[in-house]
Amino acid sequence: MRCPECGVENKEGRSFCVACGSRLVKEASFLFVSGDRTAQGRSVESSLTTRGPQVFSFLASPVFYVLAYVPFMVATYVLPYFGSNSLLMRAGERLAGFGPTLPFWLHLAALLALVALAWLRGSALGRRWLVIFPVLAALFDFVPPLVYIPLVPTAMHLLALVLGVALSPQPGAKGRGAKSLPGSDGEQQRCSEQQFPEPAAAETGAGKGIGKFPQRKALAFAGGAAVFGIAAVIGGYWLYKASSALPGPGKEDAAKVMLPGKDTDRVGAGSRAAHQTPESRALVPPPPAAAMPRPPAMIGPEDPTPPAKAQQKPTPQAARPTGEKKVAPPGTPGSSKAFVDETLEEGRRCLGRKKYDCAIAAASAVLRVDPSNATALALKEKAQAEQQKALDAIAIQ
Repeated sequence: MRCPECGVENKEGRSFCVACGSRLVKEASFLFVSGDRTAQGRSVESSLTTRGPQVFSFLASPVFYVLAYVPFMVATYVLPYFGSNSLLMRAGERLAGFGPTLPFWLHLAALLALVALAWLRGSALGRRWLVIFPVLAALFDFVPPLVYIPLVPTAMHLLALVLGVALSPQPGAKGRGAKSLPGSDGEQQRCSEQQFPEPAAAETGAGKGIGKFPQRKALAFAGGAAVFGIAAVIGGYWLYKASSALPGPGKEDAAKVMLPGKDTDRVGAGSRAAHQTPESRALVPPPPAAAMPRPPAMIGPEDPTPPAKAQQKPTPQAARPTGEKKVAPPGTPGSSKAFVDETLEEGRRCLGRKKYDCAIAAASAVLRVDPSNATALALKEKAQAEQQKALDAIAIQ
């Protein structure tokens, strides 16, 4: 016996379809009354009084409904991370000349698919009010004031899933009672269809109408979808908090500029000085000496090349008057050896007292007389090296 709703072939003697739970109409008897003549009409097929097979009869299976609903529901949780569900952003893009992005259209398509699935499932069950839940979820996904209310779309989707699986199909009211049909030649024809007994308790609800095992399996899928939806909401909230806690590019600099303090004064000092006039500079008092920042200490290996200012600035010891007389080279070659020995001895004494300029000057005087004197060259190099070390130590301090 073929079901008039979904077209599934059922065994003889059944009163309800094993696939969708619709009432199976066996045959109808018509009684024609025409004046003094009474004749019993022939039996007609149930297709004369009921509808044919539905196109979306596969939605009568709760397993298919859950498997089709869950992927679109998951998409509505993933696409907002790509900026898909903000109508204010979309309106701004339209005003700026840019249309909605691809995530927006994908999110909208997923919500329309959920609404269509809920409507088809409700039509198969005889409960078309099931479509209310995905429609409410869509409103809470896209209307700007409602977007900030959490967990409402998740609750709507879970209600649509659980009710779509747990509810049993409503028995059709067709094929019950008498029906008057207009006859020919002014006569009336009365059609009385066969009365069927009420279904047994085992065939109603979640019994043979849907099947125990498929319904349990669908309920398991619905529970898994509920857990997944809640986990998606919690995970998304955690990811949002973690991403907002991380310092993004330029956030620290913006905080330094916006927040008042010493760092802010240092950052904006250059821009203020660039726009100041001579009159405004005269009105601004100079900063106190305590507020001036200290120069950073040098970290790392010492630079072999001395700074330019350090080379030009003499050491404190060299700046003081020594009181020693520099010996000029004699004019006669006979006294050159005595001059070299005396000058080198004086240079060694200056080097021992850390008077590096005096030692370098003595070595240079000897080299003017004897350019190839190895002792003078060594003394000059040693004095220059010691002077460089002293200058580097002063720069570090």
